[in-house]
Parts: sequence; structure tokens; C-alpha cells
Amino acid sequence: MASSVTIRTFPDPPTAVQSLVISAANDTAFWGFVEEFHAKLSLVNDAGGSRYYFLTAGTPGNISTLTIGLFFAGHTNDMIMAEVMDPLVDTPM
Repeated sequence: MASSVTIRTFPDPPTAVQSLVISAANDTAFWGFVEEFHAKLSLVNDAGGSRYYFLTAGTPGNISTLTIGLFFAGHTNDMIMAEVMDPLVDTPM
């Protein structure tokens, strides 16, 4: 019995990537930022991007961290990322 496979490849599309790491020892400020971040997630979808993020919650008095990665496949325009990231960076903490 013979088998046959055809594989088609494509060049990698241009992709804009940006990351942000937020750390804070103040639990109230940190979780307030996380709340604002979640409220602004639709900005990424609206701009045609995708994202991942993960939280490392510290014990009281220790540092908590939010790591965010944004991906915009098919884009090389930094302005798209700035439109999404600037409101996050400008969030007071």
C-alpha cells in the first residue's frame, strides 16, 4: 500500500509584535490596572490583533506581575500597536 502527501508552504506574513510587563508591590494599584486592562482588551480585537497574557500574583506585600504580548499578523505599522498599547501604558497605577 502506497501513501502520498503534498505539502504546500507559504512565506511568513509580516507580523508586528509588542510586549509589556507590569509589576507592582501595591496590590490595590496592581489589581486596579488588571481591571482596566481587561476593560480595554476589545481595542486589540478592533485593531485586528491577538494577544496573550499571564498573571503572577504575589503574596501580600510582594510583587505581582502582568505580562502582555500583542500580535498583529499582516501589519508592520507601529501606529496600530501604539493605538492599542498607549491607553494601557497611560493607565495610572
